[in-house]
Amino acid sequence: MVGATKEKFVGKSVRELLTYMHPEDGIRCVKDAQVFANGSNIMIGTYRYINHTTGEYLWLFTEGHLVTLADGEKRIYFNYTNVSSLKQAQEAEESMRRQYESSIEAAKLFLWVYDIRQHTIYMEHNPYTVQCCQNMGLPMVVTDVPEALLVYADEDSRGKNEAAV
Repeated sequence: MVGATKEKFVGKSVRELLTYMHPEDGIRCVKDAQVFANGSNIMIGTYRYINHTTGEYLWLFTEGHLVTLADGEKRIYFNYTNVSSLKQAQEAEESMRRQYESSIEAAKLFLWVYDIRQHTIYMEHNPYTVQCCQNMGLPMVVTDVPEALLVYADEDSRGKNEAAV
């Protein structure tokens, strides 16, 4: 998975194995491994940023199990899953969320979300909306909103409720 054979890892010191980790991830890995190795946890599941032999870093989900054999010997078994595409999608989603929030803030938009089932309006917690609500004395949550207001919130309901407004 990381472009190296099993023999490249067997018998290596922790220091040598850490060279495959992203530098910022190595410290967390050592702490997790210490807790795991001393028997405090019998299972571990973590995300690690591992260096492939091509020089590219991959996100791997590492799942480890500490097993005590009948003779008392302890062994650790690991399973690795490449989750790079999942992490890339999460990073792209987070980037879009930050871009959306900064656009809303820059445009000074007053935002609210209407929960059709609950007939409740929730004001967004961006600085401009909060400031407007405070200045106008509006609550951050409005309950029992009349169904007639659906005309303004739900495109599918516009034709049905226009007479009610």
